[in-house]
Amino acid sequence: MRKVFNKSLLVLLIILISSFLMLIPINNKINDIKNPNIKEIINLRGDTNQYNPNVIVFFENETYDASSIEEKFEYYGGNISGRWNGDFNSFSGFYGIMPLAENASNFENEIDLSSECHIEPNGIVQAQMNYASIQSGALNLSGYIGGYNGLNDSSIALLDTGIDDTHDFLSGKVEEDINFIDPGGESNDENGHGTFLSSVISGTGTYPFNSTNPIDLHISKEFSHSEIHGTGSESGNYSIKLATFNVSRADSTILLNSSWSLIDAGIDEVWFELWYDGELINYSFNEFEDINSVFTYQVPEENLGLYDFKVKYHKILNQNPSFSVDCVGQFFPEFYVSNYLYFSGIANDTKLLNYKVLNETAQGKMSDIISALSAVIQNRTIHKIVSVCLSLGTYETNVNALSQIIDEVTDNGILVVIAAGNYGIDDFETLNSLAQNNNAIVVGSINDRDQVSSFSSMGKEIGDNVIKPDIVAPGGSKLDQSRTILSANANTNLLTSNYGTSISAAIVSASINILIEAKWSDWATWDGPNIAEKIKILKNALFMTATETNQNREDDPNTEIIESQNRFSPSLYLEAINLTSRAGLKDIHEGYGRLNIDTAIDSLTKSISPSSEYNGFLSSSSENPLGSHAYARQVELVENRQYLFNLTDIEEGAVFDIYLYSNQSTQYGEPVLLESSRRSFGVYDYVYYTPKKNETNPYIVIKAINGEGNFTLNISEVENSHEPTLEIPEITYNGKSKNTTVLSLSEREGDQPKKNITLDRYKFYIEYFDNDTANVPPQGVYVCIPALSKNFSMSQSNIADQNYTDGAIFESEEIELPNNQTYNYYFHVRDGERQQYFPSESTYLTINISNPQVIKEFQYRHHFNDGLDNWTIVGSGWNVLQQSNQNDDRSNLYMNNWSAVYFGTHHYYPTNYSYQPTVMGEYSNGSFVSPYFDLTNLEDNINPVLEFGCRIS
Repeated sequence: MRKVFNKSLLVLLIILISSFLMLIPINNKINDIKNPNIKEIINLRGDTNQYNPNVIVFFENETYDASSIEEKFEYYGGNISGRWNGDFNSFSGFYGIMPLAENASNFENEIDLSSECHIEPNGIVQAQMNYASIQSGALNLSGYIGGYNGLNDSSIALLDTGIDDTHDFLSGKVEEDINFIDPGGESNDENGHGTFLSSVISGTGTYPFNSTNPIDLHISKEFSHSEIHGTGSESGNYSIKLATFNVSRADSTILLNSSWSLIDAGIDEVWFELWYDGELINYSFNEFEDINSVFTYQVPEENLGLYDFKVKYHKILNQNPSFSVDCVGQFFPEFYVSNYLYFSGIANDTKLLNYKVLNETAQGKMSDIISALSAVIQNRTIHKIVSVCLSLGTYETNVNALSQIIDEVTDNGILVVIAAGNYGIDDFETLNSLAQNNNAIVVGSINDRDQVSSFSSMGKEIGDNVIKPDIVAPGGSKLDQSRTILSANANTNLLTSNYGTSISAAIVSASINILIEAKWSDWATWDGPNIAEKIKILKNALFMTATETNQNREDDPNTEIIESQNRFSPSLYLEAINLTSRAGLKDIHEGYGRLNIDTAIDSLTKSISPSSEYNGFLSSSSENPLGSHAYARQVELVENRQYLFNLTDIEEGAVFDIYLYSNQSTQYGEPVLLESSRRSFGVYDYVYYTPKKNETNPYIVIKAINGEGNFTLNISEVENSHEPTLEIPEITYNGKSKNTTVLSLSEREGDQPKKNITLDRYKFYIEYFDNDTANVPPQGVYVCIPALSKNFSMSQSNIADQNYTDGAIFESEEIELPNNQTYNYYFHVRDGERQQYFPSESTYLTINISNPQVIKEFQYRHHFNDGLDNWTIVGSGWNVLQQSNQNDDRSNLYMNNWSAVYFGTHHYYPTNYSYQPTVMGEYSNGSFVSPYFDLTNLEDNINPVLEFGCRIS
């Protein structure tokens, strides 16, 4: 069935991601009306290309000379609103209004826009639990069993719409209130977004297990038809999901009391509906505005489970209505743990800082966030701030000022957590611009079944080989029969229902204080020396213990796009992890995977030793989203000893992987994988490892990928009694073979170069032998090139070859030899306690490298001809050229005949370029390979131009 294109996107405000009001309504439309994409929603509020008079002028210094630059700003008609001068170590500047675009351009042209002076728009930013507590692994550790609730004297800074601290869940939680929108004004929450997140982080909960009273759920929201369903003129019935909740008590009563009001005309009928398992079971017809209608439903034993509460309305032809709803529901919620106060936050001993940067419509300015972050740094030790929750975002592309401040906040020992955004997989870039920071923790959302939520923004690689988001955490779902998140409702003392990546970010913000309590016990220890390293340790623990969901993204049936297809979903369990490139560890949909707070704590607080047996029980996400998904411990090993990590007693059908991570992370706190049992040849239950000097205390993490069940982990030392040896290997390449230790790229791809030239790239090869029958991989194999002052690590060419007694070939990466000279090189191997050199410790092998000459002339253009080299014209019109695999087998797509995709300088077969993508992805995406082009002898007055052409029919 073709999916109806009803794009349910963010409801209220413009350029913002994260879950600003969190409730992003779902629509179940009767009519086939195209809903707006992100660009259309932005344009509903105004042209994004129009001039923005709000500007930030900043410098990469602690202070700046105010007199000169501010005088020029005011000379051109600017009004300065505020300053940061001495507030940060590497940032200073001011913000204000430049009313006329022409004056702004003149000001920009006159000042020196050097690397230390920048101008950016003062862009608009907008805002972006029981089940979720268990799902994230927090409830297993919380106070009802005397576990971790977060340091009770530490705080989390929430930069949001304010906090209603009169709510029972938040009594005594707020340490400080500052209104950055209206200095000196109230910091209360007219919107509700900040209060909701505050309770997710630190709410105490007041609803006891086995209560005889139902809970009260309050939903009060405004909806604009055009921002949800687009600007089409058609009439029809439309539905918006308000909440999904689980009812756990048979013979109990669900009560729903609802009303609605028009803001802009265009609705003539409204219904409030209760659905169970896809079936409408009761509803009220609310004929008139502002008149409450009530209906009830007695829950039978066979209908316990998830219920969807929706509003349906009829839109009048050629109208663009907006309206509000106000509803109160009563029901008995689900219970999972006894002796526990329900709707408690993740770290409910944590204090909160209420830094109001968004107004009642959840909008604010970049400058207010910068000022709030300045207060965070200044108040760090006063309020013992451990993290900042930034559940807000923008699509403003110039966010260097704020990104620089986030780096400084991190340098001061405070983790910054940012919501990835709620724009899903739209064809517009969906990742929150604020989330494109290497040091911040960026969080996406999963639903109650551990699938990436349909609305969770797709990430990207942001530079320095860093991918965002970093991790996913519970954020609810906008789809039927998938839970929304319940938390505190501002100004009513009741609960409300929402979903979005803002909630996910709040959960991770709270988890930070739990991990600090578990590892460092108190603020004084956490705040001690090397706090920058402690931040990396904490991030490393969160990331390395996250687990793949191994499921496709949830599919929104109301959109034209099939969100669950592979290209929009996390990388499924298909490939071996590359230890060099880190491929397979992290992707642009779920980062490292779903949050496991309990496992992260275990990695920081528990250790194991060899010669012992350890047992556990794990569940994959698809099997049980509430189960334990990973086992983590720090291991105490001895340098240069060989160890076997082996899993036994695993249930049939279950797939558990072993990962060994370094106790040192990257500069951004990302895990460094030392070894993994994930292998392309299908053996998953063991790994050998020989630690070097600085790797004797790695972390072992066992992750459930498929199925569930018990496991037994054995760690044993392996006997190492034979010396390793190295020999010249026989290398097979391009239908040829050669005994050699080095080959150029051009030779491997079919050319026959007369000389080795500086333009080329070179791979080095060596064959490794070890007669120890355990067949432990070598600790390290290296090619050493003194002229480059570097030892290059080598990896096994065929990782499935696990027999080292008859030799295994190792190869280097592609190495550039840039100078016209003779290069000496030798090989070095260690198997732990023993080492070997080739040819010897004091002799070298050599390779002569020359500057390139004119190797061959090449054509600048080429056209295929009918009949030439068996190319034939097929069909009419554009005349598709076709080739047979019997003549030329360079296409890996077709069994017999194939059409031409040409990339090369000539077509004589065989040659070293490809006609079809060499690396395949979905929809035949991939990379083409061209020959080398020698441009070194072109005259000085010639400027080469590289042109790519694509013919699409």
